[in-house]
Amino acid sequence: MGKDRNKSQTDQKIMDEHYSMPDICKYFLISFCPHDLFPNTKQDLGSCMKRHDEKFKKQFEADTGRADFEIQYIKEYLSTINDNI
Repeated sequence: MGKDRNKSQTDQKIMDEHYSMPDICKYFLISFCPHDLFPNTKQDLGSCMKRHDEKFKKQFEADTGRADFEIQYIKEYLSTINDNI
């Protein structure tokens, strides 16, 4: 019953995904992933193991309650950059 009664399990899973899930790259949401900064150099971090998806970036930007997440992600981002430079 309900408006989503005919959706497949895959469609329902996609609807339930949120930018705060652990497999989403938080750095990609706030600006860009440090793994993309210096490819093929001594500072190359390799490829990012998390998902980079514009859908989550748009979801993040549209969320009015994202301030707490954003502050946390920026702190983690700056820490990662400082540790790898």
